[in-house]
Amino acid sequence: MENYITEFLKNQEPEEAKKKFIEKYQSYGFSFFPVDGNKRPLISWKEYQHRRPEPEEVLKWYFDFPDFNIGIATGFAGFYSLDFDNIEAYKNFPNEYKNTATTQTLRGFHLNFYSEAVFKSQIIKINGFDVEFKGLGSYVIEPYSVIQGIPYRPIIPIDKIAKLPNFIIDKLQETETHRPTLIKWKYQGKQACIKQILERDLKEGERELSLFALYNLLIRENSIDYSKQIILKKNNTLKKPLEEKELKHIFEEKPYSFGCSFIRSNLPYVKCAGCPYFTFDFSQVLLSNQYTETEKKVIYIFLVMGIKNISQISKMIGISRMQVYNCINSLRRKGLDLINYDNSK
Repeated sequence: MENYITEFLKNQEPEEAKKKFIEKYQSYGFSFFPVDGNKRPLISWKEYQHRRPEPEEVLKWYFDFPDFNIGIATGFAGFYSLDFDNIEAYKNFPNEYKNTATTQTLRGFHLNFYSEAVFKSQIIKINGFDVEFKGLGSYVIEPYSVIQGIPYRPIIPIDKIAKLPNFIIDKLQETETHRPTLIKWKYQGKQACIKQILERDLKEGERELSLFALYNLLIRENSIDYSKQIILKKNNTLKKPLEEKELKHIFEEKPYSFGCSFIRSNLPYVKCAGCPYFTFDFSQVLLSNQYTETEKKVIYIFLVMGIKNISQISKMIGISRMQVYNCINSLRRKGLDLINYDNSK
């Protein structure tokens, strides 16, 4: 294998080389955290699966853990790694895909790749050998770390990182199951539409616009990097995910600060009732002769306050539960279905 270790790095003190390595990885948007000499994180590292550390955090790590080793979160910002602990497995890996960012490890090599798609960590079989694919929820130890007295060295630097080969993607997708309802989504934002987009198995014809809307909703209260990770993860749950060029178009579009009317007009499956951002024009109901005073109160509680508990509504208005049910049925006959209300109509 061609040795790309530069004379510059060879002549650096280990700590100086480690700092430059960290700066280089951060410039690519990757996330890291400190680990000890047995590969164990020195801090709670889960949050760094979704964001890069802040400069003040890194500075604190240098003070708290002067000799810390480097763990790189996989599955974040498109960074993935094939972990070859078995030298024979590495030798039998196709040579045409070895010219990528590579690290010599305690027992073998890490071949690092990037991809816009999101994949979980798993074991895949390559040419008869089991190889660990490091993806979402995992991490790898990278150069200038010293594990059990053995230094991890850069064989090919991160500048040479290659795209994840299609044959690896095919193997990963063979074992992926598309079950979006089983995913526990975590995000900042109270809009009901965010939750509904995330939990829906998006169909062809609604995928791109839905993910575009979701991305713009998320970046209001989340970092751009974290919002991208949510979109990539959601896309990967779809039976027919968007292609890389379509995702790139979503991310490169100028951010839009659109409101509820855009969502209702373009995503008819979204139900707005109960959302704290939902703006129901109650003035039209208030002035209408179509509804009784009790019906107007029920409409207000359901669609403006977002309360759907029948017992709670009956106490608020001072009528029986049966009267509330009768009121809901009466409104349905008048064309206003409170239970399945869709304000896009």
